[in-house]
Formats: sequence, C-alpha cells, structure tokens
Amino acid sequence: MEHLQIENAVIIGHSMGGQIATDFSLTYPDKVSELVLIAPGLTGFNYSKELLDSMKKVSEAAPNVEKMVQLALAVPTNRIVMNSPHRELMIDMMRQHILKTFEWKTFEIIWSDPPSIERLGTIKANTLFIIGTEDIPDNYAVAESFKRVPNIEFIEIEGADHMVTLTHPEQVSQSIIKFLKS
Repeated sequence: MEHLQIENAVIIGHSMGGQIATDFSLTYPDKVSELVLIAPGLTGFNYSKELLDSMKKVSEAAPNVEKMVQLALAVPTNRIVMNSPHRELMIDMMRQHILKTFEWKTFEIIWSDPPSIERLGTIKANTLFIIGTEDIPDNYAVAESFKRVPNIEFIEIEGADHMVTLTHPEQVSQSIIKFLKS
C-alpha cells in the first residue's frame, strides 16, 4: 500500500483471507478504512476436533489429489455449494488450490502473536461480518468471538454455506455496498 501510495483501504477477506484481513487490521489499524469479513477464520480460535480431524484426513490423502479434493469437499461446510449449479466450479477450484499447495516449500504458517482472538476488542475499523445460515458450527463460534469488535454489523445469508460468495454473490455484494454507503 505504501508503494502504491494508498493511505488506507477497505479490506475484504473470505475464510482464511478473512483471517488474514483481521490480522492485518490489528497490525495496521490506520491502513484499514472498513473491514469486511466473509465467514472468516480467526487466529487463536480452537477449532473442533471434528473439523481438525477432517482436515487431517485431507492432508493424509496426499499426494492423491483427487482423493484430497473428494475429502475436502465432503465436509458439511460445502453441503450447499456441492448441491448447486456451482458444483463443478467448486471441484475445479479445490483441485487448483490443492495442486498449488504442492508448490509451497513449507506448510508452516506463522500467525500474529498474540493471536487475533485476544485482541478483537481493539479493531478500529467499522466491520461487516457475513456468514451463511448453513455454515458449520465452528464458523458460528468464530462469529460469536467477533461480537467483541466495537463497531461490527452481522449479516446472515439465508440458505448459504461457507461458499456464500459463490452461491449467493448478489446478496453478498449488495450487503457490502449497503455497508460501505452507510
């Protein structure tokens, strides 16, 4: 942003991108004019054993990409999108994501310290939190944690799972536009 001489910006992130956007807003609060989080992850959140076990099964299937895709898309997080007209696109997106991970030199991820979950009450930016009504309990527990953000608005998209941006793009974009105009 400094290189491009951008003083501040609306930061938007979905899933892990929402986790990164949250960490960014806490590290560089003056760079974020508004924060839009769509079913975000959260640094320091203790995910359920069920979710961690399903992610472990995906990793253990490596290097069988098709098996990894099958396992990754079988979790309840993707129930709606996998029964939608976007099914084939979602399969292709997941396949490309998994193939890309094989190019990484490491899977070690270094998150903020202290974790964002401990600092949510210090987020300065007006924040919009969007989640689908059919997302998994872990993501609703993350949403509960975000209730500590001082200036936050929550929107639930009826009938959407974790891939709300894919299955309900109009509702997501209209929610963001309305938030930014207010």
